[in-house]
Amino acid sequence: MKSKLIKIVSLTWLQHLAFWMLSIAFITFYFAISGELSFTDVIYSLCFHLCIFPMIYLLLRIIIPSLFEKEKYLLFTIAVSLNVGVGWLLHFLVFNYLVPALLTSYYIVSFTENSILIVIFSVYNILAILLHFSKSWFKVNLLEKDKINLELNLLKNQLNPHFLFNGLNGIYSLSIQNDPRAPEAILKLSDLLRYSLYEVSTELVDLQQELEIIKKYIDIQLIRFKPDRNILVNFSSEGSPKIVPMMLLPIVENAFKHGNLTKEDSFIEISCSYSSDTIVFECKNSFIVKNTDPRSGIGLQSIQKLLELYYEEKGNLTTSSMEGEFIATVKIDLT
Repeated sequence: MKSKLIKIVSLTWLQHLAFWMLSIAFITFYFAISGELSFTDVIYSLCFHLCIFPMIYLLLRIIIPSLFEKEKYLLFTIAVSLNVGVGWLLHFLVFNYLVPALLTSYYIVSFTENSILIVIFSVYNILAILLHFSKSWFKVNLLEKDKINLELNLLKNQLNPHFLFNGLNGIYSLSIQNDPRAPEAILKLSDLLRYSLYEVSTELVDLQQELEIIKKYIDIQLIRFKPDRNILVNFSSEGSPKIVPMMLLPIVENAFKHGNLTKEDSFIEISCSYSSDTIVFECKNSFIVKNTDPRSGIGLQSIQKLLELYYEEKGNLTTSSMEGEFIATVKIDLT
């Protein structure tokens, strides 16, 4: 509904129609002969707009595109001043020649002083310039918002396939061994894929939903490792906050990628504490120093970009590594 309303309001012809209707109403009331409006007042207002229409569209169609948009600001200022003179000249021609020749049944003359005319035409020029650039600013903002939304979706979508390959390999190994865990693993992988296909298109999801997906991801990953691997998960909750989908899963994926769980002393520790105001998610994992620096992973880079685009200064990702331990922490202020 909101998007349809924005599209309707963005229609150029509708904006111009609304502007001129308001303008005609204003001039009609401003130049009304008496306290009660008459048909003559409306006719006068329409005649007055015969001077304003050409002046405004000369400004919008020629002066602004050919001078201001080409950064010829001095010439633009001079042209706007001359355009006020164009309005005054048209006013003179309309009320001294056109109106007497066409509207013989009405006694319509311009009783406005030249100084007032100059002020009115100057105000119209300034108003048209402000409206034009505010409209351009609005368009730029919409385009920027669309660009951000597109980038958000691209970042979230690029995370989707990362867990699929290993998950399928693990389930395949279970199936050929007739392992009874295979059906449950298939269901969990199905939930992961459903989440990545459908929930990722929504702006926000419940944090508990993201954490449940993380648990299922861990279960699928553990198919490839011994069940006694040192993996600790601790989620403490208060309230029910929402989060951008696929925001936290890449951190866990990064931990499994670089955690080197084939070693006896390897570990992954995942914790999340949250309330209605804040979310703090932390993941610690062991890693081999000689391997690729885990901070260079595309997952963590994507999370940083998502935080910048969606939460701005209220969300941040910090990473640190020392003595074979890597720590990634996401903090989000929801207030």
